[in-house]
Amino acid sequence: AEAFRAALAVEPKHVGARFYLAEGKAASGDIAGALVDYRALLADTPADAPYHPMLEKRITELEAAQQK
Repeated sequence: AEAFRAALAVEPKHVGARFYLAEGKAASGDIAGALVDYRALLADTPADAPYHPMLEKRITELEAAQQK
């Protein structure tokens, strides 16, 4: 996680770093925090980006997990 934070210090919009930090939050049980991060990443993602559908899917999965 430290390497991803370092990448964000250099490039705050770094997609990979933002994605993996959100994944780390989800894996540690911080679903709400992960959703905040994923939604912010999705908002910054062009609709035609190849990873846009994957972000939408991940948000849907986490929303469902949060409601259990």
